[in-house]
Amino acid sequence: MKKSNFLIFCLLAILATLGFVYTQKKVYKKVNPYTGKLQNIHLSVAQEIILGKHQASIIIQQNGGLCTNKKLQNKLQKVGKRITTKSIAKKTNYTFNFYLLNNKRTLNAFALAGGKIFITKALLFKLKNEDQLASILSHEIAHVLAKHSNEKISESNFWSLLFIGDDTGKRFYKFTQKTIANNLLINRPKDEFESDELGIQLMIAAGYNPNCLIEVINILNNNTSKKGQFEQKKSHPSPLKRIEKIKRIINKLDK
Repeated sequence: MKKSNFLIFCLLAILATLGFVYTQKKVYKKVNPYTGKLQNIHLSVAQEIILGKHQASIIIQQNGGLCTNKKLQNKLQKVGKRITTKSIAKKTNYTFNFYLLNNKRTLNAFALAGGKIFITKALLFKLKNEDQLASILSHEIAHVLAKHSNEKISESNFWSLLFIGDDTGKRFYKFTQKTIANNLLINRPKDEFESDELGIQLMIAAGYNPNCLIEVINILNNNTSKKGQFEQKKSHPSPLKRIEKIKRIINKLDK
């Protein structure tokens, strides 16, 4: 094959590949009923739940296990249940579960694909009232409803599928495990803004004060340079930008 013909062949192959990826992305484009956003959604709810179960064991191990204090755990369940039964979250196929982690050092909360929500003791003990706790749980529930983990996997997986061949299951599993370790717990700034907005709607529906989300953001911001640190500052928008947007959302919903 002449060099010029080979280059043309390679170019056509690349164009065909890009066309395949574009077509596949269009096939998996779906409108999220809770955010109204058009997303690349590759995983079913059942697959999200399985993914969340695998991810949960990693989270629990990395954070000193689960808290066995029934009083604290019941408090978490009470607030979580109120949010999920009095808001649009009750219309989903997810079963939301809420867990308290023994981590007393790092202020953090996690939402796993499928509905598992975690908060560390360090963060819980910084909160002053139930509304502040509700603001955190609502924000994390919003991440699940917005399918942020699903979207990140789906967007990345389109490219990995091009090189998988017949060994799809094994390679997808390895890809997913790597993604879990590196990406799924790190939300993009746009995801945080979206979860703030949807979380505020969940709080209001459940009868909680949405302004307490601002109080929580200030708590996190004030602890970024202390011993009990807020872990994901780099992945989150600046506190000032978040607070400005939250105030606009609350004012809009109050009208």
